[in-house]
Amino acid sequence: MTKDTINIILSAVGTGIILIGVPIALYNLQVIRRTHHLQSVTQFMSYLSSTTKDREFIYRKFSFTEGLMLSEEAKKCAENVINSLNQIGLLIENKLLSPELVLSICHTVIVRCWYKLEAYVKYQERLIGGRYGRRVERLANRAKAFHDIRSHQRCHQLFITDGTGQSKLIYKTSIKGGFSGCWQQIVWFIKRMFHAY
Repeated sequence: MTKDTINIILSAVGTGIILIGVPIALYNLQVIRRTHHLQSVTQFMSYLSSTTKDREFIYRKFSFTEGLMLSEEAKKCAENVINSLNQIGLLIENKLLSPELVLSICHTVIVRCWYKLEAYVKYQERLIGGRYGRRVERLANRAKAFHDIRSHQRCHQLFITDGTGQSKLIYKTSIKGGFSGCWQQIVWFIKRMFHAY
């Protein structure tokens, strides 16, 4: 066999290996991506379920007024909820979780938590001089946008129930009229199409 024939055979074998290897590599990458996604979803559900009792306490009993002392239980519950929502926000910002998945499961939970914890978070930020719960705030803003752009949700108002059984309105979609209302509907439609929340 001549040198040219050997080179042609080696090139053909190399091309065949590449043609076989590329689909296998792509398949393996897809399996790895799905595994990471599944792990992130599992982590998200774990963060959410681990703070169920803390959130119930926050909804019913937590009240923060600057200058008044909080009980240790209240502080612990607040910190647990803030930390879990911060971690969920981190998973979204690092594109390990889709915002749509998270918000479709718990957007009302996020809005309620931020309503109760906003004053405490901002107070803690002033104390420590750092950004303590801004991921929670960004997550709450996403949750409100998610609520607004879906017609079957924006017709509902969000309430929170305190320890006495009284319900308080905490969020409702602001719907404009006239030309502004038409423009608002277009913006909501575009945001929904592109999952921009």
